[in-house]
Amino acid sequence: ERVANGLIRDPHSRQGVITINGRLSRHLTDDRDMPCTMYINFFIRQDTLYMKVAMRSNDAIFGLFNDIAFFGTLHQMMFQYLKNDLPTLKYGQYYHCADSLHVYPRHYEMIKRLIDAKEDPLDIPKISSRDEVKAMVQRLDRPIPGTFYHWLHLKS
Repeated sequence: ERVANGLIRDPHSRQGVITINGRLSRHLTDDRDMPCTMYINFFIRQDTLYMKVAMRSNDAIFGLFNDIAFFGTLHQMMFQYLKNDLPTLKYGQYYHCADSLHVYPRHYEMIKRLIDAKEDPLDIPKISSRDEVKAMVQRLDRPIPGTFYHWLHLKS
């Protein structure tokens, strides 16, 4: 909400950033469970909402596909939230930048099959209103055990 309200107040803001991994002390430990996502940046240019996700590391098999679905949904949520107050806002691009995008040797055959399959691009379900966004956020407050929302609640 902080980011959304900031963009509503100032659509030209350069401060629409959600920092995921901001604690310097974490970099000084041997903790191997460090988040791969560093930050998410929402910005409006020419009346269009863009989103950039910066990753320090990204597994192309299990990480990337889940990340695209999750962050694509987050982008839509922000767009629908802002659209009520910024009615001329358009839905822009999502940029996904990974410093290390990698495939582990155990997945080489899987990658070959995926490339050969030539499947249709990932289709992320569309979110249509701010009310739908609010309902999704409320589920985060009371997550059902075993769901993605429960996992996200435990990680925060």
